[in-house]
Amino acid sequence: MAEERALTLKDVAARLSVSERTVLRLAEERALIGYKVGHAWRFEPSAVRDFVEKQQEEKQTLEERQPGANAILDQEGQYWTTKGHVDEWPETRQWIINFLKANPGLKMRWEPEHGILIGIQEQITVTVENASEKKHAPELAVVRR
Repeated sequence: MAEERALTLKDVAARLSVSERTVLRLAEERALIGYKVGHAWRFEPSAVRDFVEKQQEEKQTLEERQPGANAILDQEGQYWTTKGHVDEWPETRQWIINFLKANPGLKMRWEPEHGILIGIQEQITVTVENASEKKHAPELAVVRR
């Protein structure tokens, strides 16, 4: 089998459909393994495939925990793209996935005017001093730039 040539920053950006800036950030954070030759970044094709596979695994795991989660992320991703924040969305998307992975009792929902709301889906009873009990499902985080 012929050895595959190393990919440039531009090559990887095209394969992942993201900006070169996003690839550079992923490399600097070591989420995508690469190396520098002089001042230029290079990536082995296998490292790019590993990165894509890991992203797909995380996407499947999230979808198993909360059916429809990927559709919610896709909706919010479209909003970020239309508002000119396409470079910031992959990092934010990954933050949401990591946050939900670390807090499996939380769920997310999407509202066009607010974005992704993360919270407890079931109603909980909150008793406030000198007040009656109130039932609601609080949001812990609203994710929108």
